[in-house]
Amino acid sequence: MTLKIILNQREQSNGEDMSELKVDAISESTGNNAVRMGHAIVEKANAVSQSSNTLTVDASDGGLFTTTVTANISTFAINNLVAGQAITIIFTNDGTGGYTITTSIAVNGGSAAAIKTAGGAGWTMSTAANAIDIVTFLYDGTNLYAVPQQAWA
Repeated sequence: MTLKIILNQREQSNGEDMSELKVDAISESTGNNAVRMGHAIVEKANAVSQSSNTLTVDASDGGLFTTTVTANISTFAINNLVAGQAITIIFTNDGTGGYTITTSIAVNGGSAAAIKTAGGAGWTMSTAANAIDIVTFLYDGTNLYAVPQQAWA
């Protein structure tokens, strides 16, 4: 098995350091000429909390977020989202439930705009106490697409 990894750190034009991980080659000979990887890539879940009916997520913190919904969320923003990026947020109602979440989301400081969903049906958060909705947001640089999976038990 051959694995070559290069880690470069360079300064961006805005003066911030940027680390880049480049994998040149991963290869392993198997009986059926397939590449087999023995370990999974695991991402840390970042807990975010709402304040004054506002939920703000910083997409530069990672791709997986959790939040406990304790009140209606009327302002929702996702910052530092780049074209081609996807993030997943696990929304869990507290023991009271009955809350709503706006589906007009401000991206990168812009004006709030409606998310796009399959069939244009929108997304209404599950409202039962302790209900869990898992929503993946995909950003193409212009539109924010939501893929909700609702009422997990």
